[in-house]
Amino acid sequence: MLLPDGLAWDAAAPLFCGGFSAMSAYRTARPMAGDRIAILGIGGLGHLALQVAGAMGHEVVAITNSAEKATAARDLGADEVLVVRDHAGQELLAMGGADIILSFSPSMKQNSQAFHGLRPGGRLVTTAVSAEPIEVDPIPMLFKQTSVIGSAHNDPADLVDMLKLAAEGKVKPALETYRFHELNDVMVRLADGKVRFRAVVLQDA
Repeated sequence: MLLPDGLAWDAAAPLFCGGFSAMSAYRTARPMAGDRIAILGIGGLGHLALQVAGAMGHEVVAITNSAEKATAARDLGADEVLVVRDHAGQELLAMGGADIILSFSPSMKQNSQAFHGLRPGGRLVTTAVSAEPIEVDPIPMLFKQTSVIGSAHNDPADLVDMLKLAAEGKVKPALETYRFHELNDVMVRLADGKVRFRAVVLQDA
């Protein structure tokens, strides 16, 4: 696949995986104009989905467990940031709820909680893999007609659209770049959870 003009390879690299997943999750949610979208998990994928939702004109709420990420989320374009204290869904609902939750969190407990923050007809789209289940109370699900949807790398057009947004400057991956001889260093940073938000390894000159 050819890159759009103006998009560098290092910026494009994380889009072929994380960016693809983020755009597919957004499309799978069947967003409509005026939908309020919450992004659960502001990491390698979530920070991209946040920008996608903003670029598409939605009000965006970032949901994170880390107060340190609140400033980063606002810098990325979040209209509001929820730093979860106890129950993600109840706290989101207290802020007005969301029509769509795009979840990139591997915590199925928090996914289960967040589901309660959906407005009537809302959709939670999850991309995370875990051995734990998402637990859903059928009573509010029935009366609010809410749903849980899984998403991965879906239509290749999602990747094309993501690359186009990046080329237009509407989505900017936050990344750290390293040379190949620094591979061990970046693996340590990754294991320690210190990479923000993506690491790209470049070939040594």
